[in-house]
Amino acid sequence: MKRITRLSIALAALATVSAASSAQAQQVAPAQQLPLSFARRPLTLTRNTLRVDAEFVISHTEVTFLGTTSSSTGVGLSVGGGFGITEDLEVGATVLPLTLSPDFQYNRPSVYGTYRFLRGDVEVGARLALSLPINGDFGINVGVPVLLHLGDTMRLDTGAFLQLTTSDPLGKSLNIPLAFTASINPNLFVGARTGLLFPDFDGLVMPLGAYVGYTIAGGDGSTPLADITGAFDFPYFVRSSGGDTIYTGLWTASLNGRIFFNL
Repeated sequence: MKRITRLSIALAALATVSAASSAQAQQVAPAQQLPLSFARRPLTLTRNTLRVDAEFVISHTEVTFLGTTSSSTGVGLSVGGGFGITEDLEVGATVLPLTLSPDFQYNRPSVYGTYRFLRGDVEVGARLALSLPINGDFGINVGVPVLLHLGDTMRLDTGAFLQLTTSDPLGKSLNIPLAFTASINPNLFVGARTGLLFPDFDGLVMPLGAYVGYTIAGGDGSTPLADITGAFDFPYFVRSSGGDTIYTGLWTASLNGRIFFNL
């Protein structure tokens, strides 16, 4: 009788554990959310995260010819966004690439997709971007983005990207960007960027820029609601041809805003 009682107790306990395990297995794992700190964010948006982008840019150019210097200033605005389909697949577009001055113009819109195939401290993906032939040539940008997490407070974004443009002759260039970002605290980050650009595989250009950003936290305090980033760049700071090796006659100042929605 005692053996039967013990066996009944054991079977009841086993049934309880099995039921609890089955109920837990049936629960759907919640989607990951973006970390508040910019340095800790992944290469792609997390699943069901929508990002809306807007960037305001002022560009200034100075050209000296026969001892005479002329300058021009342009203002641009672009609006777009991205969406995380899965934890490793992000798609997006720039839908309003506008030149506001000196003459208003709607420039080439673009679409892109990024797939992350390696996670961890080193993240690697594949990216394809297409620029549509509106007020410009059709463009294809394909490459491999790479993200290195240097602890919890620093990150390094790099990779290699091939740009092709259906102009006559065919436009082609290789871009190897390099951006280092450090999070001063979970809300504030600063960074510097440069890289190697080989236009038409003939010559070398090295940009130089710096940026500072602030993240507004969401209601839970652990995820971002919005990023506001200001940047200053010399797109042709070092060049192997076309005049002075160090060229500061072209500079850009930009203000970028990103808003995140967890759907």
